[in-house]
Amino acid sequence: MRVTILISLICISLFVKVLYSQEELPPIETTRITENIVTFYVNDYVGIVALGGPDGVLLVDSGFHETTEQVRGQLKALWGDDIVVIINTHADGDHTGGNADLGRNAAILAHSRCRKLLEVSEEFPEAGLPTITFEDDLTLHLNSEDIHVIAMTGSHSSEDVIVHFKKANIVCLGDAVLSDSFPFVRLQRGASIEQLLENLDRLISSFSQDTKFIVSHGRDLSLDDLRTYRKMIAETTKLVTEAVERGKTAEQMKKEDILKDWEDWNNKRHTWINTDLWIDTICQSLNKENR
Repeated sequence: MRVTILISLICISLFVKVLYSQEELPPIETTRITENIVTFYVNDYVGIVALGGPDGVLLVDSGFHETTEQVRGQLKALWGDDIVVIINTHADGDHTGGNADLGRNAAILAHSRCRKLLEVSEEFPEAGLPTITFEDDLTLHLNSEDIHVIAMTGSHSSEDVIVHFKKANIVCLGDAVLSDSFPFVRLQRGASIEQLLENLDRLISSFSQDTKFIVSHGRDLSLDDLRTYRKMIAETTKLVTEAVERGKTAEQMKKEDILKDWEDWNNKRHTWINTDLWIDTICQSLNKENR
Protein backbone atom coordinates (compact mmCIF):
# COMPACT_ATOMS: atom_id res chain seq x y z
CA MET A 1 0.00 0.00 0.00
CA ARG A 2 2.77 2.43 1.00
CA VAL A 3 4.67 1.57 -2.18
CA THR A 4 1.54 2.21 -4.29
CA ILE A 5 0.98 5.58 -2.61
CA LEU A 6 4.65 6.50 -3.08
CA ILE A 7 4.57 5.58 -6.76
CA SER A 8 1.34 7.56 -7.19
CA LEU A 9 2.89 10.60 -5.52
CA ILE A 10 5.97 10.34 -7.74
CA CYS A 11 3.81 10.09 -10.86
CA ILE A 12 1.71 13.08 -9.79
CA SER A 13 4.80 15.16 -9.02
CA LEU A 14 6.34 14.30 -12.38
CA PHE A 15 3.09 15.16 -14.16
CA VAL A 16 2.88 18.51 -12.35
CA LYS A 17 6.51 19.21 -13.23
CA VAL A 18 5.94 18.41 -16.92
CA LEU A 19 2.67 20.35 -16.95
CA TYR A 20 4.32 23.35 -15.33
CA SER A 21 7.26 23.31 -17.72
CA GLN A 22 4.92 23.05 -20.72
CA GLU A 23 2.84 25.98 -19.43
CA GLU A 24 6.01 28.03 -19.16
CA LEU A 25 6.83 27.48 -22.84
CA PRO A 26 5.41 29.82 -25.48
CA PRO A 27 2.91 28.13 -27.80
CA ILE A 28 4.21 26.62 -31.02
CA GLU A 29 3.54 28.59 -34.19
CA THR A 30 2.48 26.23 -36.97
CA THR A 31 2.65 27.19 -40.65
CA ARG A 32 1.43 24.88 -43.40
CA ILE A 33 3.77 25.11 -46.39
CA THR A 34 2.14 22.37 -48.51
CA GLU A 35 -0.52 19.75 -47.88
CA ASN A 36 1.99 17.51 -46.07
CA ILE A 37 4.83 19.88 -45.07
CA VAL A 38 4.54 22.21 -42.07
CA THR A 39 6.91 24.28 -40.00
CA PHE A 40 6.83 24.48 -36.22
CA TYR A 41 8.39 27.54 -34.61
CA VAL A 42 9.27 26.26 -31.11
CA ASN A 43 10.14 28.09 -27.91
CA ASP A 44 9.79 31.36 -29.84
CA TYR A 45 13.30 30.63 -31.14
CA VAL A 46 13.86 27.96 -33.79
CA GLY A 47 12.01 26.37 -36.70
CA ILE A 48 11.42 22.64 -37.23
CA VAL A 49 10.10 21.27 -40.53
CA ALA A 50 7.81 18.22 -40.61
CA LEU A 51 6.77 16.04 -43.55
CA GLY A 52 3.78 13.86 -42.69
CA GLY A 53 1.76 11.14 -44.34
CA PRO A 54 0.96 7.42 -44.43
CA ASP A 55 4.65 6.44 -44.19
CA GLY A 56 5.05 8.30 -40.89
CA VAL A 57 6.63 11.63 -40.01
CA LEU A 58 10.01 13.01 -41.05
CA LEU A 59 11.41 15.91 -39.01
CA VAL A 60 14.13 18.29 -40.07
CA ASP A 61 15.70 18.98 -36.65
CA SER A 62 14.12 18.11 -33.33
CA GLY A 63 14.16 21.39 -31.41
CA PHE A 64 14.89 21.61 -27.70
CA HIS A 65 14.53 18.78 -25.20
CA GLU A 66 11.95 20.93 -23.39
CA THR A 67 9.73 21.29 -26.46
CA THR A 68 9.41 17.60 -27.35
CA GLU A 69 5.93 17.11 -25.88
CA GLN A 70 4.69 20.27 -27.58
CA VAL A 71 5.99 19.01 -30.91
CA ARG A 72 4.49 15.58 -30.33
CA GLY A 73 1.13 17.17 -29.59
CA GLN A 74 1.20 19.16 -32.83
CA LEU A 75 2.11 16.06 -34.81
CA LYS A 76 -0.68 14.02 -33.23
CA ALA A 77 -3.19 16.66 -34.29
CA LEU A 78 -1.92 16.55 -37.88
CA TRP A 79 -0.89 12.97 -38.72
CA GLY A 80 -0.16 11.08 -35.51
CA ASP A 81 3.22 10.96 -33.82
CA ASP A 82 4.81 8.04 -35.69
CA ILE A 83 8.18 9.73 -36.24
CA VAL A 84 10.27 7.53 -38.53
CA VAL A 85 13.11 9.88 -39.55
CA ILE A 86 14.85 12.86 -37.95
CA ILE A 87 17.44 14.79 -39.95
CA ASN A 88 19.79 17.03 -37.95
CA THR A 89 21.07 20.00 -39.94
CA HIS A 90 23.92 20.41 -37.42
CA ALA A 91 24.79 19.66 -33.80
CA ASP A 92 23.48 22.71 -31.91
CA GLY A 93 21.16 21.97 -29.00
CA ASP A 94 18.17 23.82 -30.42
CA HIS A 95 18.35 21.43 -33.41
CA THR A 96 19.20 18.15 -31.64
CA GLY A 97 17.75 18.50 -28.12
CA GLY A 98 14.62 16.52 -28.95
CA ASN A 99 16.45 13.62 -30.63
CA ALA A 100 16.33 11.18 -27.74
CA ASP A 101 12.61 11.57 -27.00
CA LEU A 102 11.18 12.22 -30.45
CA GLY A 103 13.54 9.75 -32.14
CA ARG A 104 12.94 6.68 -29.97
CA ASN A 105 11.60 4.71 -32.93
CA ALA A 106 13.20 6.76 -35.69
CA ALA A 107 16.32 6.71 -37.83
CA ILE A 108 18.32 9.84 -36.96
CA LEU A 109 20.37 11.14 -39.88
CA ALA A 110 23.22 13.64 -39.79
CA HIS A 111 26.63 14.43 -41.20
CA SER A 112 29.33 12.20 -39.71
CA ARG A 113 30.91 15.22 -37.98
CA CYS A 114 27.60 15.95 -36.26
CA ARG A 115 27.60 12.55 -34.57
CA LYS A 116 31.27 12.96 -33.57
CA LEU A 117 30.51 16.28 -31.88
CA LEU A 118 27.50 14.90 -30.03
CA GLU A 119 29.40 11.76 -28.98
CA VAL A 120 31.98 13.76 -27.05
CA SER A 121 29.36 15.79 -25.19
CA GLU A 122 28.91 14.38 -21.69
CA GLU A 123 25.43 15.91 -21.48
CA PHE A 124 24.05 14.54 -24.74
CA PRO A 125 22.11 11.27 -24.30
CA GLU A 126 23.33 8.25 -26.24
CA ALA A 127 19.75 7.53 -27.30
CA GLY A 128 19.74 10.78 -29.26
CA LEU A 129 22.87 10.15 -31.31
CA PRO A 130 22.46 9.97 -35.10
CA THR A 131 22.15 6.35 -36.21
CA ILE A 132 22.87 6.99 -39.90
CA THR A 133 25.69 9.31 -40.96
CA PHE A 134 27.08 10.35 -44.32
CA GLU A 135 29.74 12.55 -45.88
CA ASP A 136 28.33 14.03 -49.09
CA ASP A 137 24.65 13.31 -49.69
CA LEU A 138 21.86 10.76 -49.55
CA THR A 139 18.29 10.48 -50.82
CA LEU A 140 15.16 9.28 -49.00
CA HIS A 141 11.74 8.43 -50.45
CA LEU A 142 8.88 9.01 -48.02
CA ASN A 143 5.23 10.06 -48.28
CA SER A 144 5.45 10.42 -52.08
CA GLU A 145 8.32 12.89 -51.66
CA ASP A 146 11.97 12.60 -52.69
CA ILE A 147 14.20 14.09 -49.99
CA HIS A 148 17.80 14.91 -50.93
CA VAL A 149 20.06 15.58 -47.94
CA ILE A 150 23.21 17.44 -49.01
CA ALA A 151 26.36 18.33 -47.07
CA MET A 152 26.88 22.09 -47.03
CA THR A 153 29.65 22.05 -44.45
CA GLY A 154 31.57 25.14 -43.41
CA SER A 155 28.73 27.66 -43.71
CA HIS A 156 27.82 27.90 -40.03
CA SER A 157 29.67 24.87 -38.67
CA SER A 158 31.74 21.87 -39.72
CA GLU A 159 28.68 19.65 -40.04
CA ASP A 160 26.00 21.67 -41.88
CA VAL A 161 23.56 19.84 -44.14
CA ILE A 162 20.60 21.10 -46.14
CA VAL A 163 17.41 19.19 -46.98
CA HIS A 164 15.75 19.46 -50.39
CA PHE A 165 12.16 18.31 -50.77
CA LYS A 166 12.40 17.84 -54.52
CA LYS A 167 8.74 17.60 -55.53
CA ALA A 168 7.69 20.49 -53.29
CA ASN A 169 10.80 22.46 -54.37
CA ILE A 170 11.54 23.43 -50.79
CA VAL A 171 15.03 23.61 -49.26
CA CYS A 172 15.66 23.63 -45.49
CA LEU A 173 18.90 25.50 -44.80
CA GLY A 174 19.26 25.09 -41.04
CA ASP A 175 21.64 27.79 -39.78
CA ALA A 176 23.71 27.86 -43.00
CA VAL A 177 21.88 31.11 -43.77
CA LEU A 178 20.28 33.58 -41.35
CA SER A 179 17.42 35.72 -42.64
CA ASP A 180 18.02 39.49 -42.87
CA SER A 181 21.17 39.16 -40.77
CA PHE A 182 24.92 39.01 -40.87
CA PRO A 183 26.02 35.36 -40.85
CA PHE A 184 27.13 33.51 -37.76
CA VAL A 185 30.27 31.81 -39.09
CA ARG A 186 31.71 29.60 -36.37
CA LEU A 187 35.40 29.73 -37.22
CA GLN A 188 36.35 27.62 -34.21
CA ARG A 189 34.02 24.87 -35.39
CA GLY A 190 35.23 24.48 -38.95
CA ALA A 191 33.27 27.17 -40.78
CA SER A 192 34.81 29.92 -42.90
CA ILE A 193 33.69 32.95 -44.85
CA GLU A 194 35.26 31.55 -48.02
CA GLN A 195 33.35 28.29 -47.64
CA LEU A 196 30.13 30.12 -46.91
CA LEU A 197 30.50 32.13 -50.13
CA GLU A 198 31.29 28.98 -52.08
CA ASN A 199 28.24 27.24 -50.62
CA LEU A 200 26.02 30.20 -51.47
CA ASP A 201 27.28 29.97 -55.06
CA ARG A 202 26.32 26.29 -55.05
CA LEU A 203 22.84 27.08 -53.77
CA ILE A 204 22.27 29.90 -56.25
CA SER A 205 23.38 27.77 -59.20
CA SER A 206 21.63 24.57 -58.09
CA PHE A 207 18.06 25.72 -57.50
CA SER A 208 15.36 27.45 -59.50
CA GLN A 209 13.90 30.91 -59.20
CA ASP A 210 10.73 29.56 -57.58
CA THR A 211 12.49 27.46 -54.91
CA LYS A 212 11.41 28.30 -51.36
CA PHE A 213 14.24 28.36 -48.81
CA ILE A 214 13.32 27.75 -45.17
CA VAL A 215 15.84 28.88 -42.56
CA SER A 216 15.80 27.92 -38.89
CA HIS A 217 15.87 31.49 -37.62
CA GLY A 218 13.83 34.01 -39.55
CA ARG A 219 11.58 34.35 -42.57
CA ASP A 220 11.57 32.11 -45.63
CA LEU A 221 13.84 33.26 -48.45
CA SER A 222 13.90 33.32 -52.24
CA LEU A 223 16.78 32.81 -54.65
CA ASP A 224 17.02 36.60 -55.03
CA ASP A 225 17.32 36.90 -51.25
CA LEU A 226 20.29 34.53 -51.36
CA ARG A 227 21.91 36.63 -54.08
CA THR A 228 21.46 39.77 -51.95
CA TYR A 229 22.84 37.95 -48.91
CA ARG A 230 25.90 36.81 -50.84
CA LYS A 231 26.50 40.31 -52.19
CA MET A 232 26.39 41.76 -48.66
CA ILE A 233 28.91 39.20 -47.38
CA ALA A 234 31.30 39.77 -50.30
CA GLU A 235 31.15 43.58 -50.10
CA THR A 236 31.53 43.85 -46.33
CA THR A 237 34.36 41.29 -46.31
CA LYS A 238 36.17 43.28 -49.02
CA LEU A 239 35.73 46.54 -47.08
CA VAL A 240 37.09 45.10 -43.83
CA THR A 241 39.93 43.30 -45.64
CA GLU A 242 41.03 46.55 -47.28
CA ALA A 243 40.95 48.31 -43.90
CA VAL A 244 43.14 45.56 -42.41
CA GLU A 245 45.59 45.99 -45.29
CA ARG A 246 45.79 49.71 -44.38
CA GLY A 247 46.76 48.74 -40.84
CA LYS A 248 43.38 49.23 -39.15
CA THR A 249 42.45 47.08 -36.15
CA ALA A 250 39.00 45.63 -35.52
CA GLU A 251 38.45 48.08 -32.65
CA GLN A 252 39.36 51.04 -34.85
CA MET A 253 36.91 49.85 -37.51
CA LYS A 254 34.14 49.59 -34.94
CA LYS A 255 34.82 53.10 -33.64
CA GLU A 256 34.85 54.45 -37.18
CA ASP A 257 31.57 52.62 -37.87
CA ILE A 258 33.03 51.21 -41.06
CA LEU A 259 29.93 49.07 -41.74
CA LYS A 260 27.36 51.79 -41.07
CA ASP A 261 25.86 51.36 -44.54
CA TRP A 262 25.01 47.75 -43.66
CA GLU A 263 23.44 48.32 -40.23
CA ASP A 264 20.11 47.03 -41.54
CA TRP A 265 21.76 43.58 -41.47
CA ASN A 266 22.12 43.72 -37.66
CA ASN A 267 20.02 40.82 -36.40
CA LYS A 268 16.83 42.23 -34.89
CA ARG A 269 16.23 39.22 -32.65
CA HIS A 270 19.71 37.94 -31.79
CA THR A 271 21.17 41.41 -31.35
CA TRP A 272 24.70 40.14 -30.66
CA ILE A 273 24.91 39.15 -34.35
CA ASN A 274 25.77 42.64 -35.55
CA THR A 275 28.39 44.77 -37.31
CA ASP A 276 30.84 44.39 -34.42
CA LEU A 277 30.65 40.59 -34.46
CA TRP A 278 30.95 40.54 -38.26
CA ILE A 279 34.06 42.76 -38.19
CA ASP A 280 35.61 40.47 -35.57
CA THR A 281 34.74 37.39 -37.62
CA ILE A 282 36.33 38.78 -40.79
CA CYS A 283 39.46 39.89 -38.93
CA GLN A 284 39.82 36.54 -37.17
CA SER A 285 39.35 34.79 -40.50
CA LEU A 286 42.15 36.88 -42.05
CA ASN A 287 44.41 36.08 -39.10
CA LYS A 288 43.80 32.36 -39.56
CA GLU A 289 44.67 32.64 -43.24
CA ASN A 290 47.93 34.47 -42.52
CA ARG A 291 49.23 32.03 -39.91
